[in-house]
Amino acid sequence: MSLVIEVSSQSVYIAKYQLEFPFAPLPDRLAKAALETYQMLSQSPKVQSQSGREERGEVIRLLQSFGHQLYQTLIPEALRPRLPKEGALFIRAKDEKSKTLPYELLFDGASFIAQTQGVIRLFGARTLEPDQPQKLPQDRLKITLLSYRPDQARSTSPGFMLPVERLGQLAQSGQRRFSAQVDGNAEWGRTLSMIESGLDILLFTGYEDEGLWAIGGQKPEEALPRLTRALEIGVRRGLRLLILASSQLLEGSSGLERYGYKGIPAVISFEGRLDTERALEYLGSLWSGLSLGQTLLQAHRHGVNQLQTSLGLSWDWSWVRLSMPKELVDHPRLDSLRAFSLTADPPPISSEPNQTALVLSGRRFAGNLEVLSQLEKALTSEGEQRIVWLRSLQGQHQEEYLLEYFRRLAPKADFSVDIFYYYRWGFHEGQQKSLLDRELADEFGFLWGDEKISEFFDFSLVSLKTGTHPGHRYLCVYFPPDLLDPLFEAWLKGRRALGWRVLLFSQYSFVTDLPTEVISTDRTSLDEIKNAFEDRLPESWDELLKTQVPPQMRNHALLSQAVASGEEPFTDLFNSPLEPEALWSQSSALVQAGLGVSAKRLLCGLYLLKVKWHKPDLELLFGPELDKDLERLFELHLVERNLEGNLYWMAGNLAILYRKYKLLPQDLLVKTGQELLQKIIGSLEALETEPSLVIAGFSQVAAEVAHLGSRETALQRNLQFAKKMAPDLGSKVGMLSQNILTSLELALETGSSQALERCFSSILSIFDHLPLEAQTLRLYQWLLQAEEERHNWPQVSALQCRLAAIHVRQGAKERAKGLLVSATQLALDLGNPAERSHILVEIALLLLEIGEMEQLQDFLGAAQFQPEYLNQETLARLWLIDGHLLYHHQEPGPARRALAKAYEYKHPFLSDSLAAQTELILAKLARKTEQMPEAEAHLREAAKLFEKAKQWERAAAIHDELVAHKESQNRPGSTIEHLEWLYRYNCKEDHLDRARKIALKLGGLYYNAGDKTRSTEYYGKAQSEAIGPNPNHTPP
Repeated sequence: MSLVIEVSSQSVYIAKYQLEFPFAPLPDRLAKAALETYQMLSQSPKVQSQSGREERGEVIRLLQSFGHQLYQTLIPEALRPRLPKEGALFIRAKDEKSKTLPYELLFDGASFIAQTQGVIRLFGARTLEPDQPQKLPQDRLKITLLSYRPDQARSTSPGFMLPVERLGQLAQSGQRRFSAQVDGNAEWGRTLSMIESGLDILLFTGYEDEGLWAIGGQKPEEALPRLTRALEIGVRRGLRLLILASSQLLEGSSGLERYGYKGIPAVISFEGRLDTERALEYLGSLWSGLSLGQTLLQAHRHGVNQLQTSLGLSWDWSWVRLSMPKELVDHPRLDSLRAFSLTADPPPISSEPNQTALVLSGRRFAGNLEVLSQLEKALTSEGEQRIVWLRSLQGQHQEEYLLEYFRRLAPKADFSVDIFYYYRWGFHEGQQKSLLDRELADEFGFLWGDEKISEFFDFSLVSLKTGTHPGHRYLCVYFPPDLLDPLFEAWLKGRRALGWRVLLFSQYSFVTDLPTEVISTDRTSLDEIKNAFEDRLPESWDELLKTQVPPQMRNHALLSQAVASGEEPFTDLFNSPLEPEALWSQSSALVQAGLGVSAKRLLCGLYLLKVKWHKPDLELLFGPELDKDLERLFELHLVERNLEGNLYWMAGNLAILYRKYKLLPQDLLVKTGQELLQKIIGSLEALETEPSLVIAGFSQVAAEVAHLGSRETALQRNLQFAKKMAPDLGSKVGMLSQNILTSLELALETGSSQALERCFSSILSIFDHLPLEAQTLRLYQWLLQAEEERHNWPQVSALQCRLAAIHVRQGAKERAKGLLVSATQLALDLGNPAERSHILVEIALLLLEIGEMEQLQDFLGAAQFQPEYLNQETLARLWLIDGHLLYHHQEPGPARRALAKAYEYKHPFLSDSLAAQTELILAKLARKTEQMPEAEAHLREAAKLFEKAKQWERAAAIHDELVAHKESQNRPGSTIEHLEWLYRYNCKEDHLDRARKIALKLGGLYYNAGDKTRSTEYYGKAQSEAIGPNPNHTPP
């Protein structure tokens, strides 16, 4: 039998021991001081979070004294020794006066009972029998998390509301076994359906009035009976726990009995203001405990102790209270506290990211509700959609409103979000566009023609979330042009015609002729400030904010930084009028003064990048120890992050004002920018960020570095980046068009013909990596003619080599050989030995690629290389040539050593075809020494490279070889990937009999692997007349 203590203002009754005695009044002075302090503390998390250990110790000693007096009043002395064996204390307060006592503070002289045994409050109730008293074991518990923030201001600030989206993330992360429905903008009909759907746990956080939850779309006259009925149905279908964080609880009116009479078996209530992170910490511990099969009491107690452990001498844990109906104590079948029934093995953890969490803010919305309402109206209006332009002249928040709009939309519609960072040289402030623009577009039409610019815009879109609702597709444009860009206008118009809802984020300088609806975010109200900052507002601001918002306090972005810093010199800035530029400059200087060197560098880097950047990639660029700096910048409202916590960026409103007023140290910006450009190039293979974002971010950094005066660095890094990025873009080469055009513009700015020549030469070498042979051939011929007229023989020889390389790729071997003969004659006559060596090695590699081994040997004998003029790359290429020749002359040992030396150089810059031939030789050498795994790895790499070079027959031959090799090793299952490639290849080449045989073999392999769906699919293909590749696979 459980230990139930019934308390009234007159008596105490303990039924288990048939003890009844008068309730002895607590000492007036102690009770009054403790209760007043406790009540004051419950309304503000600030006191606890900003107090030192000594100050918290004083408060805890007062609460312990009160708790010990209460313990002595309720627990007779004879019962105290056996109390630890009794388990939890169940306390039933029978009148209003006794209900106000904080029983969670019961203190036995050594510890709080709530932390050791547990304290459970009891309320009167009626018992509802669930349809299934004992549910069958489940993989996951069903939990629904609801919140709603009314648009009208309320007496209680909304800061108490728990962030249900973050709670949903917590519930579904790691091994926590929850299936969460999250509705952060609860709508009446949807809410009732969720409650009645057979939940295990329901959480509501929001405004409450006598048991009626404030939810959108409800009819007041019928709402309360309808909610009561929904909760009763929910209990009958399995609802066991209600978690409540409501305004009424904070105002001191618990009223939990009303939930008992609706049949709720257990309630966890937040009856004081917890800091958001502390509330999340408790609920995260609760989720974990329930997932591990703990009883509700155990999981709750562990959550309470987690709060105490993470912050010693804390008291906010006592505001999280567990209550249940008195009728269910020791109930033979309906034990409210029993563990949830879960299967023995947890379900697999999904590796798919939560797409909705990717596009929601990691920060609580604190903007102007009128602006938000205007945005919602603009984005949901029927008829022709105007472009929505979110604008601020003062550097106020902009994107924050859109992220809150998406948060509210998420439960109602599966929406899509694409983001686009506009970038074209000459259309931004501070960039001069050359007069050659039209000429370049005509000459390089395949890259800069009007149609190709439109393709560049298409390629540069980044899809953050792909939804199914056709009426909710959003395109968010960051940093749109400062000058009218007709091609961009046409592209936006096309997107609107497809039904996309377009939003622009910019300052006042953006020019457009398209119909727009301008929404200014430059509005800040008294309610907005008070709701956003609550008890964190500095005392010196109280008088300033009594009747209206003074001009210097109308920028919410700056107020956020000041309040977050907590530094008096910063908050005192707002005590008297200041011009905007002075306010921004002084604020920025104060906030940066409190940052360490690494945090300042990170801030500069995020300012330069401007785009949303993956956290693992920030670690690659700025070092692995950046968590502390990122968190500090986020706390200070200097950077933003999404709800998923994997994307970080500087908000556009800050980036623009930082640039306008030059608020970051210019020398540090230049240094950070130069390092950043170099590190991005060096880390390209390892970056996880979307290629279009990488290109956009790199372009933003390069443009800013050029703007700051380091044009030569920006030019060279731009070209290096394009050369390294180009081979991996496939058909989307247009993504680099603006990067290359920027390089030309920077070269033109120098006024140097040599700089322009070098730039053109580098651009053409970039084209060598792209599938643009026909266009590149024409450009090389055009450039070759110009260089011949100028008698620039080194350049002529180099261009002839590049033309020969294009002919090699096109299979025109004789044309290539003719050009190589001419290039050789010119190169041998060059006076500069380094220049001569570089060109001669290029010629030798081309001879090797086309298989002219005898001519290559004669050529090498005549070349007479001088080692002192050879750089590391040239030496690596010569070792590679030597390896091929040694293998050709059947000297495997020396050949292997030569090729190993060649690959000591990280990027030998070989053509895909020659690299594939080298991998084939390495595979054959590995076989000779019976290193079969190594041989197989080289064959796989050779196949990939032949595919990349579009030499399909040679790739097919290797796949056939790999199939035969794996079958000989009795590994038929591992042949599937090669057979599927061969199936697609043979279908494409119309080798249908061969394709059918492969399909038959694949059907058998999938059958043996237990995949009957794929087995049936391939058996069907083997028998089909209209055989063709699987539409789910990309043909070679």
